[in-house]
Amino acid sequence: MASAFRKRLRRSQAPAAAATRQPDISRRRTPANVDGATGLPDNDPVTADAEGVSGTMPVDASECAAVYDAIVAAGIFGASEAPIATAANLDRTRVARCIAALSAAGRVRELRRPPAAIAADVADELLARTVERLRERQTERPWRMGLTSFALAQAHSVPEAALVRVLTALVARGRLAYRGGYYCTPGFSARLTAEQQQFFDLAFAANAGAPAGPLPLRELRTRIKSSALPELRQAFETLVASGALSQVGEFVYTGAQIATIRTQLESAIEQHGGISVAEFRTLTGTSRKYAVPLLEFFDATGVTLRNGDLRVLRPGAPAKGS
Repeated sequence: MASAFRKRLRRSQAPAAAATRQPDISRRRTPANVDGATGLPDNDPVTADAEGVSGTMPVDASECAAVYDAIVAAGIFGASEAPIATAANLDRTRVARCIAALSAAGRVRELRRPPAAIAADVADELLARTVERLRERQTERPWRMGLTSFALAQAHSVPEAALVRVLTALVARGRLAYRGGYYCTPGFSARLTAEQQQFFDLAFAANAGAPAGPLPLRELRTRIKSSALPELRQAFETLVASGALSQVGEFVYTGAQIATIRTQLESAIEQHGGISVAEFRTLTGTSRKYAVPLLEFFDATGVTLRNGDLRVLRPGAPAKGS
């Protein structure tokens, strides 16, 4: 079953190259079973609304069948208008209208960057296999955020770049979720085991009373390495990705610490119009060793913007906790 799936996805080893010659549109392909191939009645006027193509004109079902055949042949790679036009022997305007009609009929899915179309059956089968794989991982190791595109490409035995384009389209349609470099099923939230959570609670317990007192990353790694608990490194990555912990240079802060420091920072900037490293150091009661990486962290996360020797608030800064 899995091998048949991989064969279907890899129907084409590489995307079809666009030919330079102009197609001879006087010769049309006429499949024996047009209705079954496209889901469109013969010569049915369809309102086509593709990118750069709109309006109502008759879309010939045999033309759509030829376009659909070219898209299916491209497998997971999808096919863009130029190679479809060559394969289907149509001009690109007719191809665009057929793609819009097939998309409206639910027979193809549109991909972006660059624009292309993939057969809905291929995309749906890929989605089903991906969801199956993700659910297995989420059940076996619920403390992980999900699977990377590299891991999924290996599981499906398909090129990662081609897979990412399809996964991106599925995320846009709400069929998958993507957070922190990991794909997961919609609504999934990684959770640590009680033992894993207790490990990190104890590791940061000594810093609970110091809002700006971080735990050195080296010390945390040493504790993780010496512990017998499974997959603490992956659990740490989940805590960072979720915002429960923040790695700032060579130090690790809790989410509560970062929230407190951010509130102090924003209040000071709003009051004075900007803040220097020395002023921020005094504000948080830390040394330059901690102050500079913190300010760089807030720059990188879109909270502040460096303006000469001062930090100012970045317009449209992300809301707290996002």
